[in-house]
Amino acid sequence: MRYTENALNVLTLKSFSGIGNAWIRHNCIGTESVAELVDKLSHKLRLTITESDFRKKRDGYEILLRKRLGSQDGLVAWGDPGFPKHRWQVAPGELPAFFYYRGDLHTLDLETEAQVSVIGMTSIDLAIEKRERSLVAALARHGAVIVSGLALGCDAVAHDESLVRGARTLAFLPSPLHGILPRRNRPLADRITDNGGLLLTEYGREAHSFEELRRRYYERDRLQALFCRAIILVASHAPDSRDRWPYLAQLNSGSRLAMAFAKKYGVPRAVMYNELTDRDNPSFDLNRLLKEEGNVMVLSEDKLDSASHLLSGRSLTPKPR
Repeated sequence: MRYTENALNVLTLKSFSGIGNAWIRHNCIGTESVAELVDKLSHKLRLTITESDFRKKRDGYEILLRKRLGSQDGLVAWGDPGFPKHRWQVAPGELPAFFYYRGDLHTLDLETEAQVSVIGMTSIDLAIEKRERSLVAALARHGAVIVSGLALGCDAVAHDESLVRGARTLAFLPSPLHGILPRRNRPLADRITDNGGLLLTEYGREAHSFEELRRRYYERDRLQALFCRAIILVASHAPDSRDRWPYLAQLNSGSRLAMAFAKKYGVPRAVMYNELTDRDNPSFDLNRLLKEEGNVMVLSEDKLDSASHLLSGRSLTPKPR
């Protein structure tokens, strides 16, 4: 298990109510003593916190880390030399303070690797899967590291095709590493790390409620945008899809959150879309909306290799189609 004293300090700080990621990034550089941190913490919370209190709490977290040795490789935090750098201009409160991880942290190295997020619905048909696999294969040929969220459907296909093509892949999780969700994809998680990839999460315990778990998915989606050179939407319903297609039993449109974060951060975005085949398919409603909104690259079956332009990380102004 790999972690520094700084990582334990950051983990302990974050456990205090009222201490968020922005405060940690403004007040910690990784070299502070416990006495300095306790002084800052007491001032912020207007409470009397002793070094003994802090150390006792920190010791408890260290015991938990050691118990998780079989499921994770370490903890890395803001202030550690190996903490992953982010790519875009983001408010400090939206930046992570620490990650539990399993696998190779160099997979997220922005200077040596080209990370591209590939996301979409959790339920797709074989035709969409075939198109997505062709897309991921094209990205792999150009050396991309495929980023996704280990969910069912498009996420799982993105990770699996990366492995089939001998490319590395990484997953941001809404769950702890000792309780990966969904359970069905735990073997896929093992394949990712067995083949040089990476699993990352901000969570060391299971969610206590459905609302907490839903918030974690929201937070996970920001990471998929924050740590990539570009983000590609394979397929997704839109929020108004049921109005257009009343027969839909439920909407499958969670990917809109990651795409919204990407727009907010200025991340180059692309959608898989073919006007001839997809305009009357509800699975491409969000793709269609984003295409109409503009400033996204459109990837059709005969233009998949153009996705390699996304690896430059530059903003895109697509030509009219």
